[in-house]
Amino acid sequence: MNTRDRSWKPGVFAATARIASAVGLVLCCSCRTPPAPDNGLVGLLYHAVARPDDVSMADRQREGGGRRERPASVAPPAVVAPPAVGAPRQAGLAVPGGPGFEPPAYRISPGDILAVSYFLRPPADTEEYLVDSQDVLTISIAGQETYAADVVVRPDGCISFFLVGELRVRGKTVAQVRSDIAARVARSMAGAEVTVLLKEGNAKARDFLNTLRSADQGSTRLLQVRHDGAVTFPLAGETTAMGKTLTELSQEVERRYDTIFRGGISVTLNLNSSADGNIAVLGEVRNPGRYTINSPISPFFALAMAGGALDTAKKSQVVVVKRLPDGRVGWHVVNLDLDSGLPLGPEIALAPQDMLLVPKTGVASLNLFVEQYIRRMLPLGAGYSSDNWTFWGPR
Repeated sequence: MNTRDRSWKPGVFAATARIASAVGLVLCCSCRTPPAPDNGLVGLLYHAVARPDDVSMADRQREGGGRRERPASVAPPAVVAPPAVGAPRQAGLAVPGGPGFEPPAYRISPGDILAVSYFLRPPADTEEYLVDSQDVLTISIAGQETYAADVVVRPDGCISFFLVGELRVRGKTVAQVRSDIAARVARSMAGAEVTVLLKEGNAKARDFLNTLRSADQGSTRLLQVRHDGAVTFPLAGETTAMGKTLTELSQEVERRYDTIFRGGISVTLNLNSSADGNIAVLGEVRNPGRYTINSPISPFFALAMAGGALDTAKKSQVVVVKRLPDGRVGWHVVNLDLDSGLPLGPEIALAPQDMLLVPKTGVASLNLFVEQYIRRMLPLGAGYSSDNWTFWGPR
C-alpha cells in the first residue's frame, strides 16, 4: 500500500465511526435512563443512531422522572412466587393449609375394631329433667320431720308417699311432681309446704354403665365390624358401620341411646385397630415399603418407621396420598422440617391404606413428582384440583 496515498483514510474513519456508534448504542441501551443529547460523545452517538420512536420514548422517560417505560406491546415478564401457607389456592397446585381445610376422614371397613366409650351425661337443666324409673326423689313437708323420705321411682313409674298414696311420676318434671304431691297433701294438711328434690337422676344410665364397667377397660367396649359391614351395640342394637366416618357413626348411635336413656349417656368412638392397617412410605427414605399401623399416625412417625429420610430427601415438604371411598385418589403437600420433626403447618394424619411420599431435594414440581408415582400405580384419568387437594379419578 502506498503510504503517501491518503485516499484510504476517509474509509477507515467512516468504519471506525460506525463501530463506535454501534458499541455506544449497545452500552446506552443497557442503561435504565438514556443519555441526554448533550451528554458528551455517548449522548451524541446514541441520538445520532437511535430510531425516532426510541428518541420519543427517551423524552417521555425524562418527563416521567427518569423511569424507563415499556412499549405497550411488550408485556413485563411474569414473576411467579411460591404459594404461601394459607394463600388462596391456584388451579393445579396443592397449597398446604388454608382456611377451612379439612382432610378426608377415615371410613370404617369390615374387620375394623372400634373402641366405644360410654359416659354419664348429667342433666343440662334440672328443671327440664323428666323423672324416670329408679330415680331417687327427696320429699319433705315443712315442719313435719316425720313426713320426710327418699323415695325410689318403681319400674312401673310410680311412687308411694305418706298422705299421698300411689302417684305416677315418670315422664314428669320435678316441679310437676311437687305440684301433684302438694295437691294431695293439702287434703289432709291445708297450707302444707311441700319440697321435692331430685337426689339421683339418670338411674338407668348409671346401671347401664355399671353393667359395662370392667376392671381393665372401664366403661369402654371393643366392638368388631362384621364382614357384612354391621356392628352391634349394647342395648342400641345393630347398625351399619361400613363406609361411615367415626363421627357419623357416633352421632347415629348416640341418637339411639338418647331414646333409651333420655340423653343420659354420651358415646365416643375411636378406631382401635384396622383390618387393613398398612401404609406405604416411598421416595427418599432408608427403607421404603409397607408398614402396619393400628391407628392414625403423623407423617413424621411414618417417616421414622421407614428408617428416616436420606440425605437426598427434600427437607421441607412431604406428600400425603389418600384413596377416597368414591374411587378418587387425593394428595396434599405437608410442610415439615425433617431435621427437627416439627410441623411447619397443619398436619395430616396417615390412616390405613394411605401413602407418604418423600421427594428428592431440588425437585421443582411436586405435582410432577406425585404424578409419576400415582400414574405408574393407578390406571386413572387426568388429575384435577378441588379445595386444597389434588385428585385423580372420576369426579
